[in-house]
Amino acid sequence: MLNIFNTINFREKVNTDVNEIGKKLILEEWERTDQELRKQNCNGQNGYIMWGKRPFTEKTEYGDITFFRTLFRFFNKDTNKYEFVFLFDKKVGRKKRSRISIFIKIAIWKLMDSAKRQRDIMDMYPKLNISKMTITNINKEIDFTKLFKEQLKTKTEKIIVQTPYLYAGVDDSFSNLTKYRKIEKNMFRTAYFHTGYDEKICIY
Repeated sequence: MLNIFNTINFREKVNTDVNEIGKKLILEEWERTDQELRKQNCNGQNGYIMWGKRPFTEKTEYGDITFFRTLFRFFNKDTNKYEFVFLFDKKVGRKKRSRISIFIKIAIWKLMDSAKRQRDIMDMYPKLNISKMTITNINKEIDFTKLFKEQLKTKTEKIIVQTPYLYAGVDDSFSNLTKYRKIEKNMFRTAYFHTGYDEKICIY
């Protein structure tokens, strides 16, 4: 007869092992990155001087991870002063005072787009120990208006068209977005143009 309690204990042990291995691998990767930066900027190379290490704690799907990365000192010619910088943070794209991994944020954005509730997300990532307010703030970080304006500024190359024909197409997609605590279905329409293509048919 199956002992349900033994099964539960086994699964809990597996989850614990997975979380510990996950944190260990992340720490090893961070250590390699920090070591590379120390090697590239040792003995005053590139104008940087190593100034000890400082810790930060980041929330991941495997639990909280604390890592000591190297602090560098350099002379800023613009301000004519010595300043400090964490080259590790710049390398991995970590924002100042950020405590949640960018990979977690991306995962949460995808889940919110799939109409997952905040409680569902919290249950999916129990090791994060985040609140509903934190999830709301993460969702607010995306400024769609700003992204759209930046996209309009993107320079495009002129293409020499070899055909007198130009084809136009429209594609609709639907996504669930949360607005004022209510889930609304939104339609996104994309218009595109192309010159067509020649298809070669092979007969065997």
